[in-house]
Amino acid sequence: MQQTMTLSGSLSPGLLTSLLAEDTKNIKELEHAEAIIQHSLEGLKAFKSGNLKSLDAGVGDQACQIRAITLSSFYKDLPKSNLSNARKSLKKSISSIRLKKEKIEKLKKKAKKEMDGAQAGYLKELDALKSVGKEKRTQITSLRKKYEADLRKIKDIESQLQEKVAAKCSIRKVDVVLDRKIAFILLCYLVARIKVTTCDQYKVAHDRDSMKLFQITPLSYIGPLVEKIIAKARVLISKYSVEEVKEMAKNLHSKSSHRLEEIVSDPKETKKGLLEVPFYYGTKVLFKKAKELTIPILLKIRQREDDPLNLLSYNVKLAFKPDNEGQYAPVKLSEVDEGPIIVIESASIEKDQKKVEEYFSSFKSIIHFIDCSTAQHGQYTVTGIELPLTEKEIEKMDHLKKEAIETGMTMEDARICAIEHIYANLFSNEMGDL
Repeated sequence: MQQTMTLSGSLSPGLLTSLLAEDTKNIKELEHAEAIIQHSLEGLKAFKSGNLKSLDAGVGDQACQIRAITLSSFYKDLPKSNLSNARKSLKKSISSIRLKKEKIEKLKKKAKKEMDGAQAGYLKELDALKSVGKEKRTQITSLRKKYEADLRKIKDIESQLQEKVAAKCSIRKVDVVLDRKIAFILLCYLVARIKVTTCDQYKVAHDRDSMKLFQITPLSYIGPLVEKIIAKARVLISKYSVEEVKEMAKNLHSKSSHRLEEIVSDPKETKKGLLEVPFYYGTKVLFKKAKELTIPILLKIRQREDDPLNLLSYNVKLAFKPDNEGQYAPVKLSEVDEGPIIVIESASIEKDQKKVEEYFSSFKSIIHFIDCSTAQHGQYTVTGIELPLTEKEIEKMDHLKKEAIETGMTMEDARICAIEHIYANLFSNEMGDL
């Protein structure tokens, strides 16, 4: 049964049954259900405290810019009561799971006691016969035949135990149905928290296929069951993300909103079941919405050879926020208000960092830089798909690509810088490395 996350409702049928088997009879999955709820509580706490970076799955994951702007908007607008109600539901779920586990342990102890009782007499007699010598071997054989009835009884007890445990492992009654915004927050945290992470030449892998593609060895391997959980969570995140972009496009206060809505309304599905909107136009929608929500942008730039996971690598930091004319304008870091921001991590091959800063101080706008960066990429990871664009739109896209190449905004030639990752955070959290 395919699970969906609808924009207007909740994660259906529930968090656990969306990520695990619908009616599991496996105690291992019950343990994973407990871990999912426990991590969800951690994710809720992280979001509430403003640690939005902990909900970021890292470089290489799909739709990072959608997550960044969606999480920023949620942090601004989501009522605290929604978080409190979700916490209560999650706490109730984890209590029910732990009660199930206690009952299973009691069943096991009771079954062991019955099995021990069934074989106790036989073992006592067998020990007595062994002590009197070899001439009693025929009696031992006779005793073993007699014990076959007890053995069948033990097997019956084991079979009944397995049935009772399987019944107790069902997660339907302990599942939790969440508001779709809360569900999205928790799914982002789960992917970031449980996924396989490895860093080799600044590449991140999420599964065995990615590891093979990058030809890297994982630092740890979480196992096939958790890998499936992550895969399902990523599919749900992608489906929600597409719905969010479509909804944003519909509600934009912009002359181009109708055309943007047309283009992003036809998402494509990858082999792994992920949904995607066109990279350039989807990002266009996102930053228009971010501008309407007055969410600032922090552009961080490091030299290409420096470690991207080291916060001190980013020596160039430039802030932008919407001005009175509704455009993103450069501002001093001290002029950025506390609250959620969109962080753009970039890398440059330029050794003289002052040149990079001077370039952006005279650049048309940060949005134009983002447009150039996103226009040069393939619009879908699904190959062979062309966008239904007009001749004028194709010319504009080609012009942006050409400018990106000539100016040095590509991954191959990052003379200015190339965007590597986008995530959400609070400005005060980013100030730690400023």
